[in-house]
Amino acid sequence: MGRRDDEHTLATYDVLLEKVAGDSMNLTELRAPRLTGNSLKVFAKLLRVPVLGPTILRKIKLDNRMIQVRELAATVRMQPLYYPLCMPSSSLLAQHTAHARAYSLQALAAMEHPQKSLAFHCYTAADYVHADAALENAIASTARYRAGATLGPLHGVPIAVKDEIEDEGYPTTFGTSFLGSVHGVAPVDCFSVARLRAAGAIIVGKTNMHAFGAGCFGINIHHGTAPNPGSAAAGLVPIAIGCDGGGSVRIPSSLCGIVGLKATYVRIPYDFHGCPSLSKVGPLAASVHDAALAYTIMAGSDAGHHHMSLYQPPLYLSTSPFATDLGHLRVGIDPDYLFGRDTEIVTAIHAQMADLQARGATIMHIKLANLQAIHFGHNMTILTEMAQATDVHYRCIREFSADVQINLELARAVLSSIDFLAAQRVRAYATSMLRDPDVFKAGLSQLELTTGLMKCMVLGNFVGIGLSSGGLPMPLQLQAAHWHEDTVLQLARLLESLNPMPKPSVYNSPLDSTTTDVATAH
Repeated sequence: MGRRDDEHTLATYDVLLEKVAGDSMNLTELRAPRLTGNSLKVFAKLLRVPVLGPTILRKIKLDNRMIQVRELAATVRMQPLYYPLCMPSSSLLAQHTAHARAYSLQALAAMEHPQKSLAFHCYTAADYVHADAALENAIASTARYRAGATLGPLHGVPIAVKDEIEDEGYPTTFGTSFLGSVHGVAPVDCFSVARLRAAGAIIVGKTNMHAFGAGCFGINIHHGTAPNPGSAAAGLVPIAIGCDGGGSVRIPSSLCGIVGLKATYVRIPYDFHGCPSLSKVGPLAASVHDAALAYTIMAGSDAGHHHMSLYQPPLYLSTSPFATDLGHLRVGIDPDYLFGRDTEIVTAIHAQMADLQARGATIMHIKLANLQAIHFGHNMTILTEMAQATDVHYRCIREFSADVQINLELARAVLSSIDFLAAQRVRAYATSMLRDPDVFKAGLSQLELTTGLMKCMVLGNFVGIGLSSGGLPMPLQLQAAHWHEDTVLQLARLLESLNPMPKPSVYNSPLDSTTTDVATAH
């Protein structure tokens, strides 16, 4: 019949089953106009015109064959998965309980920091904890420190908080021009900030963000564009706290050569009503050690949070160096993920795999099929949840930046309830695929190359593997089974020790009397 039929009519089951049985990554670039300036504003305005707007958006949807989410979902014989919840098994609970008996947060904080032995030692949380004085504006904290009455392992450590996380005394603007005044000043800290503050951290302020987290590049026409997450990357703070639904912790970490961690769902309590099934709080830190310390302080069950938070295993992170013999470790890598990527990064990843293999690790080639449908399913979910969360503010849609308006109109005008339900069935398929013993026999680690930004965030935590010839950081993403942050962080510590980062081109620290600017920032 016509192209419109393509959106409403699926092929027969046997045809679809053969179609989705492919074994390649099949990720493609999104086909949509690249717009900036006035053309972007005009396009956003056109999308709100009755008939014309939905017609344009439907064409984008058809051109990119987003219907493949429904095609894949039609072949999946499992219940939709609305939240990525994973009940820990009895054996996992027993293992974590046994480890946790010997675990101590103080022991983790007091560990010899691997950065000390590197050519360039960036300031980390430990430097602030043991400094003679903290920041000038932290008089009370300094007094407690000098009196020996420290609050915890982060006493006196400056930490920045992303402007979508509630911090007592600050408005939460979500990067917009109006939500701060709508919501007012936060009366209390959210769970993660309260726990950091109880450990002695000093919240120095909010970090800017892409309006409503609807983009990957930090562009903000209201409060100014941050060219990089300089607070942690350039040394202003050793730890910053972000929120990741589609990569907002991992993408800036990868682009700026720092460490970002997105933990198991509900591991770090967080009540975010914008994208509740996807968004999670996580640290962005100068080192793996600091990321582990921040994660450990923020993580753990809370009676006032999601009920599943109460069923998580006891918290445990090893305070021992990662074993040089990796005979117990299996690392899965999908070669198709590397196809067509930057040659220099691919070469670096192969070198890392060879190094791990030389230390005894088993490198397994795996196949992750239908990632395009999984990617679109993720997009449909996050856009739908975002559109519903902003529904009460739709009368103010012109106050959102143009790119956010486009994303919201796409969700409101052409993403249907069938699309959303199909996306949740695809999420169940993706989760099952990663648990399949034929795909991930040991299920310990998956390494992914992140050059496609958000489309490579769908299945996944970041540690660098050095700099490119152009001086830019080359990221490596690690992923483990639910509740196995200890495995990710231990392996990341090993990789960090093998790939020491040089001094950033621009490096600032409150502990120094001068600012170092050795070259033009990339």
